[in-house]
Amino acid sequence: MTYLAKGSSGTVFIDPNDSTTVRKVFESARAYGREVGTLTKLHAHGIDDAIAIKGHDDRTKTVSLEYLPHTLEDLIVRRTLSPRQKKDILERLAWFLVQIHGTGTVHGDFKAKNVVVSGDMRTVKVVDYERSKRSDDDTDDVKKFKFMMVQMAFDLPYAKSYKGFAKYASRFDRAELLTMTDMLQIYEALSEARD
Repeated sequence: MTYLAKGSSGTVFIDPNDSTTVRKVFESARAYGREVGTLTKLHAHGIDDAIAIKGHDDRTKTVSLEYLPHTLEDLIVRRTLSPRQKKDILERLAWFLVQIHGTGTVHGDFKAKNVVVSGDMRTVKVVDYERSKRSDDDTDDVKKFKFMMVQMAFDLPYAKSYKGFAKYASRFDRAELLTMTDMLQIYEALSEARD
């Protein structure tokens, strides 16, 4: 298998027999169980923007997932997204958050690095659910969504707080900030419609 990435809970490889699949090998049974359980639940609720689970093996703590070649963070840092693409992606992510929060689940590690995108930019999926939990408190996910909007507006690598973005203020673009404001309004409107 070809190594793809290493995260806090496991290692991801491209499946040697299927280039549309990755295998994630977990180090802990707890993280493995949380990922499989959350993805199964979200797909049962029809939430298609969660990465598709193609199979899993309890013995080896391995999950087979659909493979999309780009992380949103890479696309942001390489500045390959047009303003329209950014808006489309943010709208999809806002809707994803509304849906997942509607099931009483929070992602727990929502950031651009955990969003994958197809080569044609038409498919956007959210990955890494080992920190997800059942909760009605979606504050952290929403805060990280706001950070992601700032990150996309200024084409920045990930930062954990607005202070981390402050040094990039010289890249301020009012039109992009208006797009971010639109996204917040979309998220809030979708949340109200869900309730």
